[in-house]
Amino acid sequence: MRELIKKILNEEVPSQVRRRIPSFEDTFKHYRNAFSKYTHRNFNIYWNTVIERVLETLYHAWFVNTVPDDDWEESEKYIQDYLTKKYYNETEKMWGKKRYKRLNETGKDTKDINESGKYTRAIKELVKIYEGEDFVCDIDVEYYGAAEAYIIIVKVDKKEMETYYEKETIWYATERIRDYLGDLYRNIYREVKTYFPVEVAVHINQTKCSKKLNESEEKNQSLLSLIKEHGLYEFIKMTGLSLPEIYTKTGELPREVFEKYIKDFINEEGYHQTDGRVQLGYEVEIQTHVYIDHFYMEGDKVTLEIKRFDNRGHQTEGYIESMLNLTDEEIFGIVEDMINWGGDIDYEI
Repeated sequence: MRELIKKILNEEVPSQVRRRIPSFEDTFKHYRNAFSKYTHRNFNIYWNTVIERVLETLYHAWFVNTVPDDDWEESEKYIQDYLTKKYYNETEKMWGKKRYKRLNETGKDTKDINESGKYTRAIKELVKIYEGEDFVCDIDVEYYGAAEAYIIIVKVDKKEMETYYEKETIWYATERIRDYLGDLYRNIYREVKTYFPVEVAVHINQTKCSKKLNESEEKNQSLLSLIKEHGLYEFIKMTGLSLPEIYTKTGELPREVFEKYIKDFINEEGYHQTDGRVQLGYEVEIQTHVYIDHFYMEGDKVTLEIKRFDNRGHQTEGYIESMLNLTDEEIFGIVEDMINWGGDIDYEI
């Protein structure tokens, strides 16, 4: 009904947005001037950076409490179209003149300027962690010598992001996307400013990511190699990732990875005897009424003390078994229990 009324009245954009046109222009001119000190290699990057900041500022200053989310998408388009029609050509000419002047002052072409930053490589390493964020395809860092500034260009998959938030939060997708991009922008900006005494601008480019399957597989293989080298136990400690999160990046892990996790856990939490053997008192159920009571490790071999109980809780059997004889499901169950472990361990001999 609401959409029908808007269509009849020809008011796709709320009146409270249309009457703020002077605010559009003032805000736009402020950010156009503020970002003009950065010698953007591409005018569209400069333009999109200004427009995105204008929309974000207007929304939080005027419209966050007055314009419903389903109207803001049309309002954004209205504001952007208005500013583009009025200021795009004028701004492009201004940008071209400033760029030409800066290049003449430095005596270098853009490529030379971009590659001369003292902190470029270090900043790339610092922000690389954000490439693991959902929807982030790639992050690049460019240095502009004339402005002595670093531009961090973050590419996010627009379609994947919209699909996710529309599925998870149908009514608040636009707001959730805006919040996500705002948090991503602020986190990267603050991270760099915390460690480097430099001028920084962050540009988030919503685009279509084209990751080739073999590139994705190469990353997965690289991550799997890292897990095999350091062990899953250390990898989880270093990254804080959960097992399901690791699966999304590597796919299924081979049995030897889980066996090494158990060995590393025993070595870390167990009692080290003078003869080099390690004993760990740790109870975990591997079948119904069947429990491992102790783990023993000598060199690279692990043996288990296993106990079986009846329905009344009375022990009916006890035996020693090699870890090699456990099923894949039992091995995985042990690792899952150890990852979630938070209680006391019995070190008694």
